[in-house]
Amino acid sequence: MTPEQSSHPNDVISSLDLARFSPWCQSQIIEIVDYCQKRSWRVCHISELQSRQLQPVLSVWQISYQEMQNTKTAWFINGDLPIGHIPYQQASSAREALLGFSRKYLFIAQKLRKQQPMENRQQSQKVSVKQKTVSNISGNKDTDEVVKSNSPEQQSHNTSHYLQSLVKAAADLLVLYHDDGIWR
Repeated sequence: MTPEQSSHPNDVISSLDLARFSPWCQSQIIEIVDYCQKRSWRVCHISELQSRQLQPVLSVWQISYQEMQNTKTAWFINGDLPIGHIPYQQASSAREALLGFSRKYLFIAQKLRKQQPMENRQQSQKVSVKQKTVSNISGNKDTDEVVKSNSPEQQSHNTSHYLQSLVKAAADLLVLYHDDGIWR
């Protein structure tokens, strides 16, 4: 499907014949399309040939989307990991994309770790903070505002837990990347 043929992001879903996918894969596709819609991106094409699913753990999708007047292609990941994307140019295959996502998660964890001491010094009060998602920590403009009334200790614990989950996700992706049996 070309961008000109799709008038709405959900048109991609209807053009895919979701019935050939398992229910789990169907839900992953819908989640990715929703992720794109929240950023005002219009999904143009999902490459079934290049995409990989390791059910029920994760899926890696090669997707072309339109942002403003530009058509871009990126790798998207979802499943038991934080949903995210990296530019297509950073990886030549779904397997290589796992390596790219692993690096991205480690970068975000490093950035969080550097911010953590400052968070420990915050006063205990109700404040509006940006929810820590893979997208906004890595510097993208898309953020979700949430109100948290946690103490500095609780915020530090939440950040520490998130940091640990990112490092674990990065390590798990490296294990999958190096497992030749998966990629045959």
